[in-house]
Amino acid sequence: MWTDVKTIVGATGLSSRAVQIRVKKECQWRMKNGKQMEIYVPSLPKEWQEKVLSPGALLPADRRLPEVISRDAALVRKVAPSVLGKKATEAQKRRSEMLRQLKNRPAGTKKSEWIRSVSTLYGVSESTLYRLSGADQKFGDIGKVREVGKSTAFDPEAIEYIQGFWLQAIRESGECSKTTAWKQLQVMAKRKGWNIGSRSSAFNLLGEVDPLMVAFARGGNRALDNYFYITRDCDALQPMQIVIGDQHIFDWWVADYNQGIISRPECYLWLDMCTKLVYGIAFDRKYSSDTVKESLRLGLYRFGAFDCTYNDNGSSECSRAINSIVDDLIQLQMDARDVSDLYKTPEGIYVVVNEEGEVLDSARSPEEWRRKHRRIFANVKNAKAKDIERFFRTLEGRLSARLLPGRVATPGAVAAVDEVERKRLEGQKARGELLTIEQFMLVVLEELDAYEQEFHSTLQMTPREKILQKVASGWKPKYYEHEVVDLVLFDRVKRKVERGRVLIDNTWFIGEELASRSGRLSDAGLWKHDGSTVEVRYNRHDLSHAYAIVDGAIKPLKAVTSVTMLDDEAMTEAISAKRRQMAAVREAFGRLTAPIEGLTMKSDIAPKVRAAQKAQKALPETTDINLPEEVARRVESATTRNILPFHTSDHDRYRWCQDMIIAGRIDDLSASDRTFIRRYEASDDYKAAENYWENYRKLGGNA
Repeated sequence: MWTDVKTIVGATGLSSRAVQIRVKKECQWRMKNGKQMEIYVPSLPKEWQEKVLSPGALLPADRRLPEVISRDAALVRKVAPSVLGKKATEAQKRRSEMLRQLKNRPAGTKKSEWIRSVSTLYGVSESTLYRLSGADQKFGDIGKVREVGKSTAFDPEAIEYIQGFWLQAIRESGECSKTTAWKQLQVMAKRKGWNIGSRSSAFNLLGEVDPLMVAFARGGNRALDNYFYITRDCDALQPMQIVIGDQHIFDWWVADYNQGIISRPECYLWLDMCTKLVYGIAFDRKYSSDTVKESLRLGLYRFGAFDCTYNDNGSSECSRAINSIVDDLIQLQMDARDVSDLYKTPEGIYVVVNEEGEVLDSARSPEEWRRKHRRIFANVKNAKAKDIERFFRTLEGRLSARLLPGRVATPGAVAAVDEVERKRLEGQKARGELLTIEQFMLVVLEELDAYEQEFHSTLQMTPREKILQKVASGWKPKYYEHEVVDLVLFDRVKRKVERGRVLIDNTWFIGEELASRSGRLSDAGLWKHDGSTVEVRYNRHDLSHAYAIVDGAIKPLKAVTSVTMLDDEAMTEAISAKRRQMAAVREAFGRLTAPIEGLTMKSDIAPKVRAAQKAQKALPETTDINLPEEVARRVESATTRNILPFHTSDHDRYRWCQDMIIAGRIDDLSASDRTFIRRYEASDDYKAAENYWENYRKLGGNA
């Protein structure tokens, strides 16, 4: 009698899955109508039979057996698991059909008669059917299965010898062909009197040697370490915990129409292992260490701090670029390592794996790992091991769907295809259809934005949904101020300070404006370090600002802009900034020297001369001046000593008059000075520089 899984679950209290697993391993079962599993009750374990057949069980009373039937009494068909899942040959299918016919012998028909009938039907001898029937009774439905390492033609000693000789020869000499092992077996079999089979059978025996034993013979414990390499589950990572960086040359040509050249754009991209988001990317016409740092800087702007970056330090230039910032990254609790460390076992062995995590080779150093990795995956059609390289293939596929002009020729294409592709590229170049690098960059950024919002099969969600999931579970990004990021990743050069300025890439940089505070000048800019050499950090892509490192202090710098001669507003602002700086110095000087009285001897004639000048100015302009003889003599004497104002030109005299008026000393102007002002303002020289004098008065003159 038969029962179902539901009945056993109700009687035993186990889960359906647990019942199904044990039934498949230990019991006789079948599928009813191809949907429902039915189990033969006598084949159930004893404890299950007692519960299923107990008075309170769910099995109907009319289906219960009067007594528990021992499982030993049931007919259990033996099947070798090693042959299951293999594709059946035509001979095996024919054998199965004949066995089914033999088992379907009608009731009342003798066995000999039925075998005679089946032999006629299939065209085989009766002895063949008797042999098949006997093998079926003894070995089950599958028949006798040859065990691995067993051969009726080879004595067991011969099998052990050829396999052992082959492994030992590989271990000692590095390699051994199967032909060499076969020839050695023939010699030893003749000497020992062993029975051996054919050459092909011997090769089959060697093919049955466990691959792990072959790997151990070739590579020892190190090879076994590679096979038992522990794969990593990226879902266990936190966002930005591991960020992988790599360079990429796009499969497209872009044009620089100003220079008349075409080139393939390059980029450096960082990919987050957890969310598959693009951490940062930077483009360039030629990949360099600057591209690496710029992409990392943009990533720090976008997602904040990472825990560790892994990148390919194969280029000495990139190695120096990373080494120049490692110290600062460590201070900010970030680290940078070689990408080979991602594939390093706890024992210190570097392994090369494919996309499925299968070990392909091993190496003893990052350099050897990189060499083997590039050799194994040299074929561009092959899958590569690193996640970021799979990402680049995805990105290239998305760009292909945009039907962009300038696609590179297919590597390895036949001559006809190669010729057509090259002609198409030359035509696009001649017609000006190729994109510029700026246009190509915008297309790539559009595709990256779309990629981050589309379903990712590995994540089972979009990359942006993944990072939001991590945020909801408690992860928080850690950002630094842009100034800190710039200081870490900007280019670093040494420059000499000249008049408070430094020159970088034909651009002058100057510090912040000076300010007077309690008789002291602020420690701004580089004025105190004239003639000294300082470290400057700058971004060659943005020369609007930089930073100087002086005695451990950070001083912001800005680019000095040249003022156009005809730009009155810019000139006014430049002059105003200049005067503010000068005024700060004068104010600080005045505050600091105020308590100090005059230290030089002064003439007693100066006050009298000034009094005479004042009296002269107070008189009417048309009135003749009649000074006392003594005063006139002293004024004349003072004039000869250049104590009175001396002007080299009308322009100089007019400026002096304006300074007197701006200073509030209009009463000190003489009548002749006032007449001069009216005369000069009516002249052509004044009208030609009228805007200059208006700005001069607005800025307060030389006060």
